[in-house]
Amino acid sequence: MAALIALRDSSDHKQKTAAAAELRDNLDALITPDAFQPLVDCLESLLLHTPPVFVNVSPQQARLCAPYADLQKLRYTLLEIIHRLPLTDVLKPHVKQILQLMNKVIRTDNEDNAMLCLKVIIDLHKHFKSLVEDQVQPFLDLVQDIYRNMPQTVRESFDPLAVPFFSSPAEIQAPNPPSFQSPKATSPNPTGDSAEVALRNLSRGMASFKTLTECPIIVVLLFQNYRQCVAKNLLAFTLLIIEVVPVRLHTHDIDAQAATIPPG
Repeated sequence: MAALIALRDSSDHKQKTAAAAELRDNLDALITPDAFQPLVDCLESLLLHTPPVFVNVSPQQARLCAPYADLQKLRYTLLEIIHRLPLTDVLKPHVKQILQLMNKVIRTDNEDNAMLCLKVIIDLHKHFKSLVEDQVQPFLDLVQDIYRNMPQTVRESFDPLAVPFFSSPAEIQAPNPPSFQSPKATSPNPTGDSAEVALRNLSRGMASFKTLTECPIIVVLLFQNYRQCVAKNLLAFTLLIIEVVPVRLHTHDIDAQAATIPPG
């Protein structure tokens, strides 16, 4: 329980991450059934109140973002704990709370964390089908919103003049820094060795091709398990897919045009 207390009470992100990693790696030994509710509540509070990280920087600039790398590591480790919770009767009272949390994280967090949330959602629907029927429609609504975002996502990804849209104070949209010879020597080091961590680009989960690619598999699974949802959602998904296909074809046209431009 010491790790859970440190995770809940520490004000230092690195200490929280260390406590979260200890919980993740020793979950069966450290968390007893009566500790599940405090653990889930703690994870929910941290995920809802620590800002998500979105990154749109060059590899050189990424080294300037070490504090955000620490924050992203913490959030991802918290989600790993949830993903590793035993899918047994002990988890039943917490399943709906976790599914609702996963939907919130996908809507507000970056694509890496959203992908892990999708894995949690699949596992919970497979193992607790009879308990979570009322959580199906909120997730289907979320997927439809991802499809609706695709035209804007494509513009951001392929149009150099497009203005990205973000929703987090932890968003990193760094300007071009002055040229320098050694990133390690000139990078600030507010958190010790964390300056060695290079944070790669991270898109919003709701505006991510990676997230979109995983969603159809989950939708098919939900339609198979909850056939009463098909009639209400099939037409909506069909229309959204019809809208997305021309957008994807347009991206291929852009790629083809770019390939004809001689280098230099």
